[in-house]
Amino acid sequence: MSGDAIHDDVSGPSNRAALLKRSIDATSRPDIKIEWDSDETVAGYTEAKPVVTTSSVPGKPVSGRTWKQQSTERSSAMIERPAALRKTWEEKNKDKAQYQAMKSHEKELKDAAKQEAEAKKQKIAEKKRRREENEKKNEKVQKISDTRKIKKMNKKQLRTIKKA
Repeated sequence: MSGDAIHDDVSGPSNRAALLKRSIDATSRPDIKIEWDSDETVAGYTEAKPVVTTSSVPGKPVSGRTWKQQSTERSSAMIERPAALRKTWEEKNKDKAQYQAMKSHEKELKDAAKQEAEAKKQKIAEKKRRREENEKKNEKVQKISDTRKIKKMNKKQLRTIKKA
């Protein structure tokens, strides 16, 4: 076998750390500094662990978009609004109170319209019920005692028959 980092034996913790160190050092970037810290493992072996810190001078952006500049402020802070468009706390509270008053008035109007519609519906239902009662009172009733007559009747005559 050759001495490539890919084909190295990584069975022990120290070999794994050496392999990791070589692979990270091979792909180093100018804005990342790697320091090696050594910790004791459970089996008594020491294993080096990388501690990655970025430098204060940024290099190439991670996204690869070199033409974009990093923003230092929030986008909302960058937009300067003229004084005429800014509102004071009192103006905001006044507008909020007006809006709430308008909403409550709108709700009252809707409730009134709903009550009117409900009253109209009840009035129509009562009128219909009274009309049916009056029609029943004014009907001329003729009792059919012979059921053979019903069998002889046509459909139109059968529609007029009501059970008592």
